[in-house]
Amino acid sequence: MGRRNNINEKIAALAESYGAVVIPHTGNVYNLNFIISEPESVTPMAEFLTKYREWMEQNMSGIPFPKNGYFELSENPGFGIIYSGEITNKIQ
Repeated sequence: MGRRNNINEKIAALAESYGAVVIPHTGNVYNLNFIISEPESVTPMAEFLTKYREWMEQNMSGIPFPKNGYFELSENPGFGIIYSGEITNKIQ
């Protein structure tokens, strides 16, 4: 399985060793990348939360949205999202 450093990867490894599954919340793109990076037997689905979508849609672009029950991640660099200028200025 290789070395695991990230807390999500450790949770997935633990679940896999017990034959359990992990179903993360996907209110953000970061958890989607985690789900896709693990075997389907460990992360078979995602729970789609809509509570924080409004904020994300106002402050970011490139946010994945499910179509027919499936997500497609961007081919863009990183997580494929772009923060608005206002958010970027606050971070810098």
